[in-house]
Amino acid sequence: MAIVLISLLFISVFSVSTTQPQQFNITLNSSLTPTNNTAWLSPSGRFSFGFYPQGNGFAVGVWLVGSSENRIVVWTANRDNQPVSDDAILLLTREGSLLLRSRGQDTPISDARAAASSASMLNTGNFVLYSSRFQIIWQTFDSPTDTLLAGQSLLTGGELFSSATETNHSTGRFRLKMQTDGNLVLYPVNTMDIAEESIWSTATQTQGFNVTLHLNNNGQIFMLNSSGYYIKNITASLNSINQAATMIIYRAILDFGGIFRLYSHTFDRNGNSTMIEEWPKTSSHCEVKGFCGINSYCTQNDSEADCSCPRGFDFVDPGKRFQGCVKNFIEEGCRGKKDNMTYDIDSIKNTLWENNPYSSPVVASEQECREACLQDCNCEAAFFKDRVCQKQKLPLRYGRKNLVDSTTSLIKFGIGNWASPDDKPKPMPPTQDSRSEKEQNKEIFIAGIALMACSLVITAISGFLIYRQRIRTYRLISETTHKRVDDMDEFSPRPFSYDELEKATNGFKEELGKGSFGTVYRGALSNGAQIVAVKRLDGVVEEGEREFRTEMNAIGRTHHRNLVRLLGFCADGPHRLLVYEYMSNGSLADLLFSPERRPNWNDRVRIAMDIARGIIYLHEDCETPIIHCDIKPQNILMDEFYRAKISDFGLAKLMKPDQTRTFTGVRGTRGYVAPEWHRNMPITVKVDVYSFGIMLLEIICCRRNVEMKAEDKEKILSYWVHDCFELGDFGKLVNYEEVDERMLEEMVKVGLWCIQDKPSLRPSMKNVLMMLEASAQSRITLNSALSPTTDPTLWRSPSGHFAFGFYPQGTDFAVGVWLVGPSGKKVIVWTANRDDSPVSANSSLLLRSNGGLVLQSGGKDKTISDIADSASFASMLDSGNFVLYNSDSQIIWGTFDSPTDTILGGQQLSNGKELLSSASEINCSSGRFRIKMQNDGHLVFYPIQTTDTAENSYWASGTNGQGNNVTLHLDNNGFMYLLNSTGSNIYNLTQGFDAQIQSTTTDIYRATLGVDGVFRLYLHQFEKDGSSTQLMKWSSTSQICEVKGLCGLNSYCVLNDTQPNCRCPPGFEFIDPSQQSLGCGRSFIAEDCIAKKEDVKYDMFNMSNTVWKDDPYATLSSVSQEGCRKKCLQDCRCEAALFKDRTCYKQKLPLQYWRRKLDDSMMAFVKFRTGTGGQGTEETPSRSKKELRKEILISGELRKLVDSEEVDMRRLERMVKVGLWCIQDEPSLRPSMKKVVLMLEGTVKIPTPPSPTSFLSAI
Repeated sequence: MAIVLISLLFISVFSVSTTQPQQFNITLNSSLTPTNNTAWLSPSGRFSFGFYPQGNGFAVGVWLVGSSENRIVVWTANRDNQPVSDDAILLLTREGSLLLRSRGQDTPISDARAAASSASMLNTGNFVLYSSRFQIIWQTFDSPTDTLLAGQSLLTGGELFSSATETNHSTGRFRLKMQTDGNLVLYPVNTMDIAEESIWSTATQTQGFNVTLHLNNNGQIFMLNSSGYYIKNITASLNSINQAATMIIYRAILDFGGIFRLYSHTFDRNGNSTMIEEWPKTSSHCEVKGFCGINSYCTQNDSEADCSCPRGFDFVDPGKRFQGCVKNFIEEGCRGKKDNMTYDIDSIKNTLWENNPYSSPVVASEQECREACLQDCNCEAAFFKDRVCQKQKLPLRYGRKNLVDSTTSLIKFGIGNWASPDDKPKPMPPTQDSRSEKEQNKEIFIAGIALMACSLVITAISGFLIYRQRIRTYRLISETTHKRVDDMDEFSPRPFSYDELEKATNGFKEELGKGSFGTVYRGALSNGAQIVAVKRLDGVVEEGEREFRTEMNAIGRTHHRNLVRLLGFCADGPHRLLVYEYMSNGSLADLLFSPERRPNWNDRVRIAMDIARGIIYLHEDCETPIIHCDIKPQNILMDEFYRAKISDFGLAKLMKPDQTRTFTGVRGTRGYVAPEWHRNMPITVKVDVYSFGIMLLEIICCRRNVEMKAEDKEKILSYWVHDCFELGDFGKLVNYEEVDERMLEEMVKVGLWCIQDKPSLRPSMKNVLMMLEASAQSRITLNSALSPTTDPTLWRSPSGHFAFGFYPQGTDFAVGVWLVGPSGKKVIVWTANRDDSPVSANSSLLLRSNGGLVLQSGGKDKTISDIADSASFASMLDSGNFVLYNSDSQIIWGTFDSPTDTILGGQQLSNGKELLSSASEINCSSGRFRIKMQNDGHLVFYPIQTTDTAENSYWASGTNGQGNNVTLHLDNNGFMYLLNSTGSNIYNLTQGFDAQIQSTTTDIYRATLGVDGVFRLYLHQFEKDGSSTQLMKWSSTSQICEVKGLCGLNSYCVLNDTQPNCRCPPGFEFIDPSQQSLGCGRSFIAEDCIAKKEDVKYDMFNMSNTVWKDDPYATLSSVSQEGCRKKCLQDCRCEAALFKDRTCYKQKLPLQYWRRKLDDSMMAFVKFRTGTGGQGTEETPSRSKKELRKEILISGELRKLVDSEEVDMRRLERMVKVGLWCIQDEPSLRPSMKKVVLMLEGTVKIPTPPSPTSFLSAI
């Protein structure tokens, strides 16, 4: 039977091997140069790896050799590096590294962690490095650039980037992304992954997770999901050709113009080749968004696309017309209009652009649209079609000629005032109307009457439908949140009756204030012991009590030190009231606009940061993201410690559509309302950023955003601030108060960025806070340095709670960030290059003059940050984030982006990222456990160096399939939760955790993956006197032995009180007694089944309530416990067994994840030796296992497999070895089929395989 099976295996693999040409082996110490011995060829001669010309130098890559020796580059190494000169060398070094040596510097080509023993250029176009066991450790197929070849795939999250031009293979202007939602999408580079930016897509989102793109040998491009299901064939119409007389090579490339194309290269037996574009058969570069840059449009001339500028515009670079166009005149704008400046309109027929109008009046003709734009100082272009004039502002994007579209583009240009370019970046002035307030009020009054008349008609027709829709919407929200409400009652606000609140407010007698949502009254609960603020809501949507309670519970679960706490609510009949904590110091407006109460500069900076933190929580950290819609000083309340707290959050969606201040449908207060409210644009969190920006300018200047009593040029605050910013006259803004001038300038910049007209230009609130913190920090300037032993050794945060610099590790030093714990103890939260060796005391940490952050040790520089941009300064923030800024004070790198074993409050673990535990409590290099935020939405804990499979995990969130791009968040209140890409909270890790928000202490939360694999949440409380305490608030498990891999192979974990201990069974001893977690090895020599001796005796170690990784090679049913023990003793292959429910599971060593589990009735048996000679003293057999197997392999018995047919015995031996590797008992030992083919193709020596025990036992 065995002979038959092996013969069949031999015949099948031999038939494969005869079709594969033999590969060439590239040995260590081989090299190439650009001018002599330039490439390593594949055996077929179709592919080469080496130097190819690029520009005035050379690049390294893989190319397909076409007809007449034409190079078709399919992969480039370090593609964005400069080409090298002709004295460069490509080396496969003696140490097994593949690198490029140029001008005395070595640049790695591969990122393989292990040393290579050889390399090959395969016939598939894949250049590979092999280990000493001839396993592939690195290959070009794993990191495609712009091309996929047959047999290659693009993994989930992977991208192809086009080349810059047809001859320049650096990164170009387009990208093809295999998204985590299952959609394959083509975008311009430097754009967000959103539908409006996409050029083309497969529309396969939601059809599966971990979707991958494949190109097969028949030229079919298709997509598979994680289950292996075929979800889309992109080239379904392609007829693949299979001709024996030819060889066809397929390649799919994202070309430099942004089109994904499939080519076939057909080679006949004479070496001649032809190239055919198989798919798509026809395409136009002008349909590709971004083919022509801003302010330029694309025209198709036959098969060639060209970019053109409108009149009054010039190309940015005439040699690279696709980069776009800029105005060649100086625009005067709405202010300072000059009579000698005239404009005209360039009319371009049949032209389409990205349409983002700020106004769309209906006009009678194209001429009327033209005149309307000429007379409007804000109008820079207009699109006319079907009597609609869509006014636009520059820049224009995605312009192209479309002869079937009747749109006419009207582009304004100046006559007689020519410009010189000024590239210095600075915030643009806020877009405002230049007309007088009287004129604006008149127009608003007229428009308001017209709108009211229209709204009456519309309301009569659609009011009932809107009402019904809102009821359904709120019910849906209620149903989806009801479960969480039930689970989190401890955070829910208390319901009150109307009579209770009427009594508490003494009949609503004392009015505290009146706002957008209702009137606020002073009240008292608990017989006057607790003062509260009671808000009676006006104009609330008349929804049911259950829906209102759901909304109140959602708001009540928002806990942040900078939010006013909702204590309760009333939903009695028609009454809707809210009960808030009482804020004794009124509103921010009371402070800013009252000279006698005005805060000083430092207090104003602190207040601005507090407000920003509160808004960040609403936008990003609370369970259901909230857009406030009415950020203004009147809604910022001050507690007894003058800490700013945001009120009225979450109420905007409760209001009826007509409950607004100025325009129907608009939420918010005039003066703070973002422009998109008036432009029929999507409302996002950026509306709050705009409102905050206006309020920030008010905080800086201590005046309202409109002051009619001020001078004309100072009436509108945003205008006046920008004028002062342009002139550099910042002192005037604060009435020449004594302030930090640099900080003032930076805060003004932040405010102006927040009120940009386009939402996309405004920063997120998280970036706003970072910029504000940066302005308040002590800057670490260029050329600053630290050393391990002489001051300065660290850079502190302003609070002194965090530091960045050198800390001791072993007898030397490492670089990292630490939290200053009790008694000055360093709690390390981040380590740079953590797996590098510690450095000596003569090392230096430098922020160089060129903006690089480097560690200098032993005459070598080691980069700390991984950014391409140059830093202008750095800061250690109070959040624990050490950051680098560019010249615009924007963060370009931060330690929060690359966590090691810890996340801090305000930090997140992004999709696909991992936390790795430390090696020990005092050694912060990578340890034995990892937490992975998986692409499928699952947060999972694994031992290190294991595959991402369920049998290896020891904790999981169970959230796979609940959303894409899921991230783990820890907020500043200690809540840890998972958010999906829509912002929905899908899992609370710390559910039931009580965040004790203190006003008298500074609370810092950190979540750390401990050296024992347990994820723990700690609270560090800092008192005002500088003392601190550390408390553990939550942990992922209290049963530490449940952590898989806590004890190493063949050892088991037991708990002594709360401390885990690793132990070895009899006949085993610790590999390293000083590091017992490394596991145990046998202290005796196990005999071979083939050379069994009668005097060798074994016994079994019994252990109840035991589990380990269950991987039996044989299972026996209907046996007793004693029968299981005897069966294993009698089986020379059995080394251990598990018994449960009359079933015996025989296993081989090593045993993994072995631990006591008292609630499991499993009995374990482990075999150990008791026979002659004592443990480990047996004489070594005359023939070792390796020699015995080798003898069997190479003896004359092999010839029987082929009926004594004359064959190449070396090839026969090779084929048998491959077959035996394929039928190994342990799945992890079997090679993949791709590796099988590579082993059959090559001439490398294959290691001798172990005997296939389960196969032998089956015959």
